[in-house]
Amino acid sequence: MKIDLIFTIVLLAISIQLCLSQLGGRRDQAAAKATANKNARTSIEDFSLQFYKSLANLPEVQSQNIFVSPLSVWALLVLTAEGAQSNTLRQIENNIGTVQNFQREFREIQQDLLISKSDIKVIGEQLAFSDKSLPVKREYEQLIDTYYNVKLQKLDFSRKNAKQTYERINQIVEKVTGGKVLKPLNPLDIIDAKLVLLSLMYFKADWTSPFNSSLTQTQAFYDEKDVEITKVPMMYQKGVFPYMASKQINGHVLELPYGQDKSMSMILVLPRKGTPLSEVVENLSQMKMEEVYNQLTQSIIDYEDDEVEVLIPKFEFNGDYQLRVILEKMGISDVFHEQSADLSRLTDDNSIFLNSILQKTKIIVNEQGTEASAATTATFIDKITPPKFFANRPFFYMIVNKEKKLILFMGQVGNPSLTEVNKNKGQSRDQ
Repeated sequence: MKIDLIFTIVLLAISIQLCLSQLGGRRDQAAAKATANKNARTSIEDFSLQFYKSLANLPEVQSQNIFVSPLSVWALLVLTAEGAQSNTLRQIENNIGTVQNFQREFREIQQDLLISKSDIKVIGEQLAFSDKSLPVKREYEQLIDTYYNVKLQKLDFSRKNAKQTYERINQIVEKVTGGKVLKPLNPLDIIDAKLVLLSLMYFKADWTSPFNSSLTQTQAFYDEKDVEITKVPMMYQKGVFPYMASKQINGHVLELPYGQDKSMSMILVLPRKGTPLSEVVENLSQMKMEEVYNQLTQSIIDYEDDEVEVLIPKFEFNGDYQLRVILEKMGISDVFHEQSADLSRLTDDNSIFLNSILQKTKIIVNEQGTEASAATTATFIDKITPPKFFANRPFFYMIVNKEKKLILFMGQVGNPSLTEVNKNKGQSRDQ
């Protein structure tokens, strides 16, 4: 019997479809080559959109609230791929590209995920723990330390010492995150496990232009059919923000920056009335994010004195995701099955496979800010009157660092009055 390998992603805060087309011959080869040659930042962007679409297309989460960090999933897939071989490796690289291409960039990205300012704080960390009985290859330990700044820590995962090990991991997590992430695991998560990988993400930032709480009023929130589903506190302000009404996306795009340096921002995408949110996300996935960023920047240049009326809900979501079924839908399946998992570059013990990949999330959006854990004029509407971005119906959002070309979080608001985000959705049937 094979031994479980558990990966956990923990967040506290708040596409381009890359599945190789089955068109045969040269087009398959060209697509595979393009995927293989990606750099890390392009890989993160493409994987994020593909992953989000796979999640959002699950029947049980459509029209619901979603909040995830594909970046954290990507980071753990990279660490997994470095220990994988044969078809297990190919399935992962078909989705993220050749992992050896990311080795030089990974530490740079880690540095980009460490921001500590008075108005923006970002923490991104990866940790690895193995049971002391697992013979991890020295080459793998050295590789993840050298290129990914991940030092493997050996602990005792036996049932007898599970509680002590659980407390030790929590102490380490609390230390590396400055107390921002607490108890990412349940005690049962580590009993008889052989390897635990953690990807921790924390984000907290103040809006560059905070909302005035005295203007927040309870208003109706509608579904995609324009039927009122709830009443929630809606925040309002009018100001100069990057904004566009895009024919390509068939929706409105607004950027709300964080901090005085505006290095981070939330990008909100609101479908035109009558347009399903899924269609807007699909349209967005056909564009490069660089194009979206450029068009938003150009909108400020073209309409620097024009103000946008902004109305968005206050919301707070908690999520608990089992991501195995989503990754299997994307073609990453061998690593989850005892007969097919090949992690022979990680260990000579051929009995391990990936049992589960978990993600816990939280996002808080209020008047103060957020806590989580070539443009053409035809693209923009004519701003004869001040445009309105009234997000009183389902919308999509991302938290990004445009300068560093990183998407940290993605999600959608289907009903802002709900606080639980799809608890335990995406769980494989055989678990």
